[in-house]
Amino acid sequence: MRRKTLLKNKWVSVFEDKYDLENGSLCTYYHVSRSDAVMSIALEIEGDHVFTYLVKQYRHPIEKEIWQFSLGGIECGGNPIDSARKELP
Repeated sequence: MRRKTLLKNKWVSVFEDKYDLENGSLCTYYHVSRSDAVMSIALEIEGDHVFTYLVKQYRHPIEKEIWQFSLGGIECGGNPIDSARKELP
């Protein structure tokens, strides 16, 4: 197998692997490795009502803004709880 790194940053790595198959053909496989992440779902309870918070963010792959729960990466060696707290509104 031969591996080539196509992209690497603190959030994602993209690899291209090439394999020689037994029949002599070459197989190319692409895969993505992502860093650890957290999603925060904050709840606010007032009497019988439960509220949550969403954030509106632009997402380039779909070229539009969407509403979503707060989420973000965990620093290398970081604590997931501390990372989740940073994402809260």
